Amino acid sequence: MASMLLSANLAVLLLCVWHIHVTSGHGRLRSPPGRSSMWRDGFRTSHNYQDNELFCGGRWWQWEVHGGKCGVCGDPWGKRQDNQPPGRYARPILADCYQYGTRHIDAHVELTANHLGYMQFRLCANNDFTKPVTQECLDEHVLDIANEDGKLIGQTYKVKSRVMNLFFKLAIPENLTCSQCVLQWRYVTAS
Repeated sequence: MASMLLSANLAVLLLCVWHIHVTSGHGRLRSPPGRSSMWRDGFRTSHNYQDNELFCGGRWWQWEVHGGKCGVCGDPWGKRQDNQPPGRYARPILADCYQYGTRHIDAHVELTANHLGYMQFRLCANNDFTKPVTQECLDEHVLDIANEDGKLIGQTYKVKSRVMNLFFKLAIPENLTCSQCVLQWRYVTAS
C-alpha cells in the first residue's frame, strides 16, 4: 500500500550540489533540503557541518588535479562520494513528496557567501535509493525557474550581489512520476 502511494507521488530526495569555476561557492538548498542538509530540518540523518561546501574539493582539486571533473553531488572527484549511495549522507529518506500533477515546487537556496555567477536545477527519476544518480539522467530534465511571484526566469538564474536567500518555483516536467526523484542544484560562481 505504502509503495503504491509513494509511486503516485513525485518525490524529491537529493540535493546534488555542483559548484564549479574559479571560486568555491558557499550555499545549500534548504527547501527541499538536500541530503547533507536534511538534519537541519529535523530529519534523522548524519550531520554535515560543511553542507554549504559541496564544491568539488575546491578549485585546485577540481581544475588542477582533475581537469574540471566533479562528483555529481558536489563531492570531490576521485574521493569518496558521501552524497551518493552508499555514502554517509545517502539514506533512504524522502526529503519531500509531491502529488502527481504538481506543476511547480518551491525551492529555497541559502547562500552563506555570495560569489555571483549562476544557478540551474536538474531532475532525475532515479527510483532506487541504492543506485547513484548519473549526470546523464539529471541532464534529461533541466528545470524552468520562476521567481517566487511566478515570473519565468528561464533555465538559468543569474545571481545578484548581496542576495543570500533565494526563493524559486521550479517547473516539474509534465507526466513525470517517480518514487525517488533526485534534484540537483548547480551553482557556478563568477568570482
